[in-house]
Amino acid sequence: MLSTVDWNRIFIPEGFAHGCCTLGPDTEVIYKVSAYYLPEHDWGLLWNDPALGIAWPVSADQTLMSDTDWTHPVLILFAATFLYEPPSNPQG
Repeated sequence: MLSTVDWNRIFIPEGFAHGCCTLGPDTEVIYKVSAYYLPEHDWGLLWNDPALGIAWPVSADQTLMSDTDWTHPVLILFAATFLYEPPSNPQG
């Protein structure tokens, strides 16, 4: 658990999906990013997609989040964004 008692932090590499849920009143989440914000680079997954298998401790009607976060796609639609091309075999 992250808290201000020990000022714990977590590192999330670029491109990794992440989310957080705060349960205490008047909680602030502070984060750093690697570049200036560009809306066209703001991607995400719908936080409560059952395919993610996350047992969130709150229901959708208990959440407070941005309009953008509510419009993210579910995993099955988002996965189409990534195309895997195996490396070519140099030995042919």
